[in-house]
Amino acid sequence: FFFSHYTYALTNYCCYLLSGSQLHDIYLSSCYPIAGATFTLDGYFLQTLAAANVGAVSVLLVLLVRLFSGWGYVGSRLQSKVIEFEETGWYDGDIELKTEAEKARDMFLYRSDVKPVEDRLKLFAAGIGGLWLASIVGFNVAMSNKPLFD
Repeated sequence: FFFSHYTYALTNYCCYLLSGSQLHDIYLSSCYPIAGATFTLDGYFLQTLAAANVGAVSVLLVLLVRLFSGWGYVGSRLQSKVIEFEETGWYDGDIELKTEAEKARDMFLYRSDVKPVEDRLKLFAAGIGGLWLASIVGFNVAMSNKPLFD
C-alpha cells in the first residue's frame, strides 16, 4: 500500500498530491496539536502554524527518503547480474548468476516500472526539500516576530 501510490499514472499521482491529503492529514493529526502544546500562550498563532508546518513537511520528507530507498533497493536488485538469496532457507547468502533471459527481463522491468518511479520520487523529494527549506525560513521569521496580544 505505502509504495503503490507512486506507481499511479502521472496525472492521477499529481491529483493525489495536489489534493494535499498527506500533508493535511499529518498536519492536523499530529503536528498542529504538538505545536499547539508548545506555544500555549495567546498571541503565538503564527508561530504555532509555522512550527506545525515544519513538522508536517519534515515527516513527508522522511517518508519520501524511505520510499526512495525502498524503490532504489528494488532497482539495484533488478540491475544486478547476480541473484542473491536472503534469509530463504539453508542457502542464505548464496549467489547465482542470472541467465541472459533473466537479465533482459529484469532490465525491462527496471526500465518500465522502477526507473519512472525513482525519477518521480527524485523530483518530488527535491520539491519537498525546497518546501522544507522555505518552512524553516518561515519558522525563523515567525519566531523573530513579537507575539500579538489582545
